[in-house]
Amino acid sequence: MAAVAKTLSFPKLKPLFVEPRRKSGDARRPSIQDLEDLINKPSVPLKPLGNEGPPVIVDVQESYSAVEDQTGYLTVTVEGNPPPTFKFYKGVGEIIEGGRFKFVTDGETGLITLCMRKVKPNDEGKYKIVVSNIHGEDSAEMQLYVSDSSGMDFRAMLKKRKYAKWGEKKEDPDWDLKETEKPIPPLKKVDKKQESFLKPLIDQFAKEGKDKKVVFEAGFTKPNARPKWYFRKDELFPSAKYKFTNEQESYKLIISQPKVEDTGKITIEIGGITCTAFLQVDPPDPTYTFTKPLKKVLKSQQAVEKDTITLLCELDDAAGDVKWFKGDQPVKADKRISIVKEGRKRKIVIKDAKVTDAGNFKIEIKNLGGGKHQLIFNKLEMEDDGEILCESGQLTSSCKLTVKKGESKPTIDCPDEFFGPADRPFVIEVPYKVTGTRQTPIEGKLIKDGKALPAKEVEVIAEQEKILFKIKKPAREASGKYQIKLSNAQGEDTKDVSIIMQSVPTPPQEVAVTEVFQTSCCVAWKVPQDEGGTPIVKYIIERQDMSLKAGWDNVAEVPAGQPLKYKMEDLIPKKTYRFRIRAVNKVGPTSKPKNVELVDWDKDHADLKWEKPENDGGAPITGYVIEYKEKFGKDWVTGKEVPGDCLKGTQDGLKEGCTYEFRVRAINKAGPGEPSDTTKPVVAKCRFVKPFIIGEGLQNMIIKKGQVITFDIKYGGEPEPEVKWMKGEEEIRDDGDRVTIDKYEKNTVLTVRKTTRPDSGKYKLVLTNSSGTCESIADVVVLDKPNRPNGPIEVTDIRAEKATVKWKKPDDWQGSDITGYTLEKMDMVRFNLPSYVT
Repeated sequence: MAAVAKTLSFPKLKPLFVEPRRKSGDARRPSIQDLEDLINKPSVPLKPLGNEGPPVIVDVQESYSAVEDQTGYLTVTVEGNPPPTFKFYKGVGEIIEGGRFKFVTDGETGLITLCMRKVKPNDEGKYKIVVSNIHGEDSAEMQLYVSDSSGMDFRAMLKKRKYAKWGEKKEDPDWDLKETEKPIPPLKKVDKKQESFLKPLIDQFAKEGKDKKVVFEAGFTKPNARPKWYFRKDELFPSAKYKFTNEQESYKLIISQPKVEDTGKITIEIGGITCTAFLQVDPPDPTYTFTKPLKKVLKSQQAVEKDTITLLCELDDAAGDVKWFKGDQPVKADKRISIVKEGRKRKIVIKDAKVTDAGNFKIEIKNLGGGKHQLIFNKLEMEDDGEILCESGQLTSSCKLTVKKGESKPTIDCPDEFFGPADRPFVIEVPYKVTGTRQTPIEGKLIKDGKALPAKEVEVIAEQEKILFKIKKPAREASGKYQIKLSNAQGEDTKDVSIIMQSVPTPPQEVAVTEVFQTSCCVAWKVPQDEGGTPIVKYIIERQDMSLKAGWDNVAEVPAGQPLKYKMEDLIPKKTYRFRIRAVNKVGPTSKPKNVELVDWDKDHADLKWEKPENDGGAPITGYVIEYKEKFGKDWVTGKEVPGDCLKGTQDGLKEGCTYEFRVRAINKAGPGEPSDTTKPVVAKCRFVKPFIIGEGLQNMIIKKGQVITFDIKYGGEPEPEVKWMKGEEEIRDDGDRVTIDKYEKNTVLTVRKTTRPDSGKYKLVLTNSSGTCESIADVVVLDKPNRPNGPIEVTDIRAEKATVKWKKPDDWQGSDITGYTLEKMDMVRFNLPSYVT
């Protein structure tokens, strides 16, 4: 009997999978008690969770709710290895941590929480979270609802009203009756008017120390809203310096005692709509004072009536001017009172003193200009340019006065005619010149028949050197004479121009077929009623064979200026034909580019080439635009644009692993033409990659006879590698029964059933493509019962109770060492069953 063999078992490879996002009912989310005071707790950094790969948002709610003026929470559970980073967005704007917003993470559970202090009504809306690591990213959207702080949540009230209605019937219903539901009227879409600023903020200018306050005022369509005011990027709050007032549709910001450091951008935000202006605060004027204005001061005196009294003081500058006061009244010189100026001495002499002269006398130094020395130019001239020097006693100050030429009125410098398409908006550029230094803004108007066109028809954009008029709704009948008017504070300039809105010509008139013979006829026509605003270049004659039920074929072209007829001489007898004439001018789309072909591609781009279209639409081709979409997508995406002389291009920005289709349009003056035929689908991936095996490859195995050998290997490589299985030096062939080789997408499976000892050996997988070769080898051992021992059997040393038996080892041990032998004996007299002796 063969020895018992031990079998080594190898664990099967588990397929790698990404945990799908759990449904809202599958996850245990934090309760309100868990979230309370979470905003004041520290964060625990995220830790690696799950298998290494891109992050996954495993739990998120579709909607969250919060109460006004309380703290709101948005919770999301993520997994990723390495730990992901995350960003929150509201609309298109990223939410930055700070102020009312705080991010709290829990590394043990992978929970990310966005905390919002003092939730406001305008916090309601769509939010988005994006998590990413080095392997990829994931995102999810959610809705936040904000209910009123008074507790009147209308959604909850509507539900309560619905439940109350169900409970109106107190009696038991008649269960045999069927209730007929009332038809629900169809909902009507209500277009909500977009809120906007009726009166935008205006830039303000102030001077420190002179202006006591600055007022910014804006008008908004929604009255009594809750605005937010910002200085630069910081939100402002009511204080002694900043005051807010709201009166119906008027919103004001009052800044008290503006200073130089208050210079910057002021922004008001109402319901996510912003308006900005700039505050410029100039520095205060310098002040000059006497360090020691009085060398000698006035001294109190006592005098007797009829005496002469002299009050004396001395200045530090002989040029100083003073005023004398008795109490609050200025003292005036007369016959009895003299005011004397002697060098730096200033004195007042009172003769024949009276009792009424007693009182408090004081002297004030007159400081002209309110404490400033001023030089005022009533009419500044160019010759006043230069250095200004001010001297006051021992004090001096100087400055450089630069006199620039003031602005002049604008001068229009544009052509007499403008051309544009009649089927889409276009822009007219009007260059202008203003000499000198700009002081006032430029205003532009486009006038037709003495009236300026309104904003709904034309948009005026003022730039530094030109004015842009965007014609929003052009039409052929709107072509004609216009007047351009530019103005500033110094004056205005006007110019009459012609604006021609071009389109394709109307069809030729009175097409007639004459001189009809067996194989020829003559086709004649007259010019179109409207040439489309530009001369006709040629006429295209098209023919349709009615017997073939085919499309129209181009037969001939007649240049403009030639006779408007054409003789056809290649007709087939007894066939019916139709003819039509197309007029072509310089306006019109091109035909489609030909033979668009994918030349090369990689994981993030594709290279294409093409040929020129047969018809350029009557105008030179100025460029080509590549369009692409995913294989099962609906919308084409406009991609890269190349110049008209280039017949190839590279489309970047593709997403690896996605299948794309491409097409090309030619562009001329009329815009993009007909798209080309679509290319074959192609997967965005590396085109040339040496074969490689995903995982550990082939693994050694030991099995028993009759068990199955299975190798399931996933691999990669571009182009698709050729797969070859080898045993020793021979290739393994699929016989469809015992040995099968299955091939799937980037996956090959070798299966050997009903194994025997000869199936043991070295198995090898060879992957080959144009970029190289990859191999994997494993040893397979199939265990079986050993062969019988070799004879002859020798019985020696025979005794009454024992004998010695000898034999030889088997030729083949069948893959495993022999651990022992079993000896059998039979009583030949009684012919009983054999017994075993080990």
